[in-house]
Amino acid sequence: MRGRCCPLLSWERFSAPPPTALNEDHIYKTSGALILDQIDFARHAFGAEAVERGLDRLEGKAREEMQTLLAVSWVDVRIAREAKDAIAEEVGVSSLALQQLVVRGATKKTIHKMWRMLLRCVWDSALVKRTPVLYKRAFNTGHCESTFHGNGSASFTVRGWPTMPNYDSVALAIGIESVLEYAGRYEPGVRFHRTGENLVFQARWNGASKETIEPGAA
Repeated sequence: MRGRCCPLLSWERFSAPPPTALNEDHIYKTSGALILDQIDFARHAFGAEAVERGLDRLEGKAREEMQTLLAVSWVDVRIAREAKDAIAEEVGVSSLALQQLVVRGATKKTIHKMWRMLLRCVWDSALVKRTPVLYKRAFNTGHCESTFHGNGSASFTVRGWPTMPNYDSVALAIGIESVLEYAGRYEPGVRFHRTGENLVFQARWNGASKETIEPGAA
């Protein structure tokens, strides 16, 4: 299975230090549709029975929320991680390995439904401008701003969520990589670091196919 996927990343690739504790006055949530897509991808990768055994490990509120989760609802990011960690334990992979695998698979499914043809012919600057839409669809906290620097380089700044967990930051980094890759950019890579109250994601890629090169860029 891994041979057909992009190489697994390591925590060291992402330089952000551990964030502070979540603010208990606000529940940080992620999209139910996104988590359901990720779990569906896990079923494809590891088999439905194994995934269900993993979800059966959940107890209390986490079990209840995952059993009633709908595509139109939102779920606490901690419960979403607990569910994916339970699946990871059942199928015998690390928490980070599963996160990378299902986020990449689910993001590409979302892109395929939303922007398949559009991304194949959009210029770099327009592609970077559209990418923060993924953040808005994924999280209920903060917002993402994009800056195109030219020559295969862009930055994405998350504002309004200074305690965003590394686990979710890795997911966003992989999501950005997936957008770039699906849009025909070669060897995209994303790293992130914390700057004050903000989280900055630096993206680089090595050119694009002929259909995606901006006029005058050749």
